Amino acid sequence: MPVLKIQPVGGALTYFDLALERVTLGRDTAASIRLDSPEVSATHAIIDPTPEGFRFTDAHSTNGSRLNGYLCDTAILQEGDVLTLGDVQITFLEEGRGPAFYAGSERTMAFQTYGDTAQRKTLSESKLPGRQSVWSGLLPGLQWLKSYRTEDARFDVLAGFTIAALLVPQGMAFALLAGMPPVTGLYASILPLCLYALTGTSRHLSVAPVSLDSLLVGSGIGMMAVSGTQEYLQLVVMLTLLVGVLQWLMGILRMGFVVNFLSRPVLTGFTLAAAITIAVSQLDKLLGLHVARSSSFWESFSATLQQLWEFHPLTAVVGVGSVVFLQLWRRLPLPIPGPIMLLFVSTIVAWQLGLGEQGVVIVGEVPSGLPHLALWLPDAGQAMSLLPLALTLTYVGFMEALSIGKRYASESGYRIYPNAEFRALGMANLGASLSGGFVVSGSLSRTAVAVRAGARSQAASLVAASLVLLAVTLLTPLFHHVPIPALAAIIITSVLGLINIAEIRYLLRVKPLEISVLVVTLFGTLAWGFTYGLLAGVLAALIVHIVIQTKPNTSALGRLPGTSIYRSLKHHPEAQTLPGVEILRIDASFYFANAEYLRETLASIIEQPTPPRTIILDASAINDLDSSGDSAFREIFHDLSRQGISLYIAGLKTPVRAVLQNSGLYTEIGPKQFFYTVAAAVQRYTSESEVLDAGRSKEAVQD
Repeated sequence: MPVLKIQPVGGALTYFDLALERVTLGRDTAASIRLDSPEVSATHAIIDPTPEGFRFTDAHSTNGSRLNGYLCDTAILQEGDVLTLGDVQITFLEEGRGPAFYAGSERTMAFQTYGDTAQRKTLSESKLPGRQSVWSGLLPGLQWLKSYRTEDARFDVLAGFTIAALLVPQGMAFALLAGMPPVTGLYASILPLCLYALTGTSRHLSVAPVSLDSLLVGSGIGMMAVSGTQEYLQLVVMLTLLVGVLQWLMGILRMGFVVNFLSRPVLTGFTLAAAITIAVSQLDKLLGLHVARSSSFWESFSATLQQLWEFHPLTAVVGVGSVVFLQLWRRLPLPIPGPIMLLFVSTIVAWQLGLGEQGVVIVGEVPSGLPHLALWLPDAGQAMSLLPLALTLTYVGFMEALSIGKRYASESGYRIYPNAEFRALGMANLGASLSGGFVVSGSLSRTAVAVRAGARSQAASLVAASLVLLAVTLLTPLFHHVPIPALAAIIITSVLGLINIAEIRYLLRVKPLEISVLVVTLFGTLAWGFTYGLLAGVLAALIVHIVIQTKPNTSALGRLPGTSIYRSLKHHPEAQTLPGVEILRIDASFYFANAEYLRETLASIIEQPTPPRTIILDASAINDLDSSGDSAFREIFHDLSRQGISLYIAGLKTPVRAVLQNSGLYTEIGPKQFFYTVAAAVQRYTSESEVLDAGRSKEAVQD
């Protein structure tokens, strides 16, 4: 197994086992290998497994990286290569050396890897001591501020203007969607942006009001209070506070792993349901209908259809015309965002033609000045009532922000950290609550606009927040005549991006079974609401996973000609087999749901008319082993022993081996029966067969 030998100045010698996954090196607490040196950047370098070998890449570190004494940006590591990161030296070793029980290339797991094994530790057991600044951990934004380059300023300023131009109309529109006064959308676009810029790890993510979260707020609080009342406003602000606290606590408790429970089909079905619900909820404002608010999507949809032909003609002209305007504007190569141009044009038209006096609903008076900072704490009863909705928003908002942030971080060559993002979103929502706003998250449309405009850092968000602050202070009188149908058009066109037809086609092509998860999430959300719909989707995904895992793929293996590589005989008919040996690979963890199936699979091999003398189990794909799996493993071993069949196990991972060791089965089978590779196990079988055959020949001669 490849190993990194790490020697920091004045520190203890440590080792790190490389596996088939990305390894990050740096001063950051979330790095795979944390290096305690002021000369090392937060994320200094990355090591990735590739078909050519382990590739080292410098992650745009401040002081650079050296390979064997020379500056290096990227390279495939070779045996004995010495990396220098700051004042830390790291040596790459392809495989440990030491006395083995068996000579040649055969290596069982029962051999000493290094002469200094007593000192050897993986960093998962003992990390290097850290002296990272507490403020750097709590405020990752300090990192980009300290290393900010003046040549990036003009790009960030331009991107900030572009973000603000889109944020002002969207903020007002999404406030309408949340059942809040339009100005609160601007309040939620100032302090949250600043707080995320200082606490987030994404350089590009735009955190402010978004359509999905706004809909969840409006539909959830709409069941508890009447929109526009003081009670409604207070409940929204308290909900936002609760979401902020939950997200911050989850970040502190390092619960970023919850992202693993929301699969792509669940997220796609959920966002598709949200897009449909948002569009239907805005039809009354777009067309001037009088539809009673309902917590049920189907009731709202039915009521909207019944009222459809009672639309207000002038309102419908403004609303439908706004949708057409936005769609046409998108096709023009102009630098001004369509929503800001629509806001400008529709306001002028409404003012000049007096649309407000002709039945078209307009925004009306908008208070000017800075938001009043206030902390509204819910009592125990209110907190319990808001908790289910808060948990849904906590989870959905985090998933939105993380998926968007990861996408653009990958494109730009840096990494974001889930736990830090949880804390940053929590701080942003605490800021939204303090300023009288509502729940915020990462926006795909504004982030994409920021990237296209050349944003280099979160300085673009600080510029955007400053411009929104300027608008709230000086420009609110201009918002008086903004038509509500135009804001509804902005909402409807913005949610069109949530309908991901390409993702549905991808699932149909790659994994048709997962479409059932999407369908359950979609119709569950439409029928039971967002919280229960999301839970239904997660449950459906788990059921599909369990069903697949109960009958995992098992493959008989053979050696590819001229190599030591073993692959499935089904897919590689040219692969060669050995008489008397059966090589089997199990492509799943060994646990209660599939233990009996796998035992029956091995039993069918034993019950053949001419059973093999040896079974080699390729366990490289077994990632976990529970107590049921261990018991089944023991029964399999006993069944084979009674039949006089030897069992060799190759590629067993350390966590699985630990379970066998704790249960005593590892000792019962015998350490010399475990191998690092299938090729080593085959070599053992060949050697023993030759010895056995030679003995039989000698006995035949003597007879």
